[in-house]
Amino acid sequence: MLVGTALAITYMFNTFVTASEFEEFVVEDYYENYYRLEDRLSKAERQGDDDRIREYTRSMERLKTKICKTDPEWVNCDD
Repeated sequence: MLVGTALAITYMFNTFVTASEFEEFVVEDYYENYYRLEDRLSKAERQGDDDRIREYTRSMERLKTKICKTDPEWVNCDD
């Protein structure tokens, strides 16, 4: 059953989604995760949770790097 589902998903992506469309979808997901983490970081800073602050900051930097590779004009990318 899992193999059939995987094959169906693969077929759909190969048939209906181009590589650029898929990349755009992935980058949009990165944006959403980045801003979600930004909200969590703000909350952790208000609570003084240093462990979470470090965790969220690291995760945001990784996402920022991924986003900037694809969209170097993004407002948070360094010049």
